[in-house]
Amino acid sequence: MNESKNKSTNQTNSQIKKKQRSCGKTNHLMARSQNNKKTTTSTRFKGIEWLFMNLPFVCYLALLVGVYIYSSHSVEGNLRKIEALKAEVNDTKWRYMDIKKDIMYGSTQSQIEEKVAELDLKPIRNAPIKISDQN
Repeated sequence: MNESKNKSTNQTNSQIKKKQRSCGKTNHLMARSQNNKKTTTSTRFKGIEWLFMNLPFVCYLALLVGVYIYSSHSVEGNLRKIEALKAEVNDTKWRYMDIKKDIMYGSTQSQIEEKVAELDLKPIRNAPIKISDQN
């Protein structure tokens, strides 16, 4: 009975030692990560300090970014206007060519004869006579 009690006590003692060892490792890792946090924090403050020291330059860069964005938007708007005007010019060109075609067709001799036939006018079949002054 004493032997079984000693075995359970030994197992318990060994388990406790393992836990202490693992806790020691954890504590060591936590201490190392806390040291890293301190350096990260101090680095972060140095970055913020650098930012405030160079605030005019940062503002200048922000202004340049704003001008760049405005410029790109205005260029895109102008390109849309140009495309719309090109389409309008193309449409006007087609209307011009259509009207020109109608005028050219309407000014042919056969079309003119048809139009003036209603007025009871007939084309001349013989050559015109030249009138001259004999003084």
